[in-house]
Amino acid sequence: IKTMEDSLNIIELSSELLSPDTNYKNSFIINLKSKLQSCQSFLNANIEGITTLDLSFGSIGAKELESFSESLSKNKTIKVIDFSWNSIQDEGCIILYRILKTNTTIERLELKGNGIKNQGTHCLCEVLLNHPSIKSLNLSGNAIGDEGFRSLGQVLSSPQSNLILLDLSMNNSGVKGIQNLALGLAQNKKLESLNLKGAPEDSAQFLSDAIKINKSITYLEIWSAGISSTLLDQINDYV
Repeated sequence: IKTMEDSLNIIELSSELLSPDTNYKNSFIINLKSKLQSCQSFLNANIEGITTLDLSFGSIGAKELESFSESLSKNKTIKVIDFSWNSIQDEGCIILYRILKTNTTIERLELKGNGIKNQGTHCLCEVLLNHPSIKSLNLSGNAIGDEGFRSLGQVLSSPQSNLILLDLSMNNSGVKGIQNLALGLAQNKKLESLNLKGAPEDSAQFLSDAIKINKSITYLEIWSAGISSTLLDQINDYV
């Protein structure tokens, strides 16, 4: 590995830019910070064996995402992208929509804590309805309300959706949003893990009814405070 100042290509990899990722075998974390030009070069290189791109805590908003969106759209090696704790927001989700329409190798997308609301969620759901490769989506800690949860419920009800893991914890959905999500969950046959920590207590019955029908869920996390022990026992029996 040779050190470089500002550029990155398939032959010369800066040791300051690459570090081992202990969570994913044969993968690396890209510590890019402000090195967006290096990110673009890295994505264009399609380096075999490096499958994880970690851009968490990178102060990335729509403008920064746009700067390497074309390269990410065309990349064929990255399977895991972590955008956690950035500023993607609804505007950035429009760009992610374009990226995911072209990129069909990404399997895991981390978007925790990005200020995403209903409009951005709807954009993501439009492409997730039949995306061939995305199996894991983390939208924890955003500001998704009832309309966003309705869109996510439509994704879950789509036979073409390939989601296996979905984290929607600590968002802004009310009972109506969870009810619409539960309608999709009842029809879903692939999702195995669902995190709804922070969901309204009054929504637990809708989830219980959906789990009675759903045969794929093996893990469901909900906020237990205020939920009757009888209802929790029912849910545990179904999961």
